[in-house]
Amino acid sequence: RLARESGLYGQGVYFTDQSCKSLQYSGANCGHTGCFIVARVILGHPSNAVGPLKSLRVEPLVDETNPCKGRCHSVIAHPGVPNGNGMQKQVHREYVLFNGAQAYPEMIVNFKISQTQ
Repeated sequence: RLARESGLYGQGVYFTDQSCKSLQYSGANCGHTGCFIVARVILGHPSNAVGPLKSLRVEPLVDETNPCKGRCHSVIAHPGVPNGNGMQKQVHREYVLFNGAQAYPEMIVNFKISQTQ
């Protein structure tokens, strides 16, 4: 999904390799339908998030002290990273791209969440 300006790890396109996180992105809930887009993602030289990056609008610099070294190609938020919400930590792995050309959608998976009785 494309993050709002206040996206936790920047204003990019968010991906995950965990279906439970994809379910959260889908907006579907009990008794409703939703969809996942299965995509190939090129992470290139990623930056590993160590906390929230809400002000990020483009890829982070490889070296903050030397901009000549260029920019990373993506951000990875691993489980356990502080998420800026008190003592809470990142639960799912998320990948953030700032260039949509780094993602190739392969298929759409439609699903329905059944109600349990």
